[in-house]
Amino acid sequence: MKNSQINNAPKKITNKPAIGAAALALALLISALQSRTGEAAPAHAGSSAAGFKAICALINLAAQKPAPAVLPAATVEEIEETLALINLTLMAPQAVEELGKQGKTPINWDKEGTAVKQHCGAEHRSKCEKAKKRASNHADAAVIAAARKLQKATGTAEAVHSIIVAINKALAEYSTQSKAAVDMSITSDLEQALGTKTDATAAVKLKGAQTDRATTCGNPGTNTKGKAAGVSLAVDIICLCGSDSTSGETNDACTLKTQTGNIDYASSEKDVKDEWDKLARECKEQYPQTPLTAKALRTALLTFDTEVAKSQGTNKNIINTLGYIAGAGTNGCDGSNGATHGACVYYGKDNAKKNPLQPAWRTHITNAIAKLQATEDATAKAHSAAARLETLNNTLTSLIFLGAVSSQKTHQATETATQSKSREIYAQEAAKKECEKANCKWKGWESETKVD
Repeated sequence: MKNSQINNAPKKITNKPAIGAAALALALLISALQSRTGEAAPAHAGSSAAGFKAICALINLAAQKPAPAVLPAATVEEIEETLALINLTLMAPQAVEELGKQGKTPINWDKEGTAVKQHCGAEHRSKCEKAKKRASNHADAAVIAAARKLQKATGTAEAVHSIIVAINKALAEYSTQSKAAVDMSITSDLEQALGTKTDATAAVKLKGAQTDRATTCGNPGTNTKGKAAGVSLAVDIICLCGSDSTSGETNDACTLKTQTGNIDYASSEKDVKDEWDKLARECKEQYPQTPLTAKALRTALLTFDTEVAKSQGTNKNIINTLGYIAGAGTNGCDGSNGATHGACVYYGKDNAKKNPLQPAWRTHITNAIAKLQATEDATAKAHSAAARLETLNNTLTSLIFLGAVSSQKTHQATETATQSKSREIYAQEAAKKECEKANCKWKGWESETKVD
């Protein structure tokens, strides 16, 4: 047998303890080296995509400003002015006449001896101004002409007064609800949740950041939350999806179309606005933007809560973590791919009962939800009040026209009765004269007695 053949022949393996220990040590070393190689790699693609989607829904909504309430303000204003003119016409027609004569000349509200001074004092000034405004263009309107004919003593006038009271009540309700339909503080709540201004001009910093990414973003293997976790939506999405020089420059855990630049997760002072802007744009591009409403924001928050509450890790005992974490999570949310690593945000647990802690920005979101709901409810109530106003206004107009017709008939009936009485008196006077000519003693229509 040749030497080469001897050298290539299978050797008998002996299980000597010393050799076994060396092999085991070598295996552990190789395993450790492989683990270190894994730690340097970015979190595997798509591992935190679900968390990215959940936080994007909140960011897309929080970046919007509440839509202005759409209210029938012009219609209500017209009804209010018409009511003021009708009411003044019924109560003080002379004041309406005086206001009409003023034209565009400034009104002397305190001129002595005028109906304006009597009926348009400080308490009623606003209504008189509305009446004048309406009278300038609608003084000859049919309903105003009808109101002039309405008699205060009739039953119709009392009904008209009741409707006017109801209209004033509906106007007050509309005024209250239309003001409540606007709340400028909602934008402030949303910006505080975002951690920046919606106009994308303010700096964004990792407030509370310390040491490294895992310290800043959290370690799910402990109870302690990340030092910057939950400070704002902007910080959380940077923890979840950002790249850095340690975990890898192409972190694709969130399936970004364009990865961020390297972020210094140990600094609480560096402005990371540019990286935030990239992530905010990704949210808008990847997920359809839903209009901001209380329901939409409430739904987005519920989706986020559900995502964070998912059990993760080897024993499924890691919760309150946004994004992916592997194994026991002991290496924390460092953005790496490995047995106990991940790209995530950890919000922590309280030490006593181990209950999940909530991110600080959540309070601002819930405040915004409550305020949005209040404005939406107020808008609905304002529309309801406006609808009542239109109905009452139509009823008032009909009553005034009916009252004017009734007043006219009453006037005509009175005039006819007066004319009949006049004719009767005239006939009696004529008969008396004829009787006297015939030497009669006049006793009205009862009898005639001749005098010899």
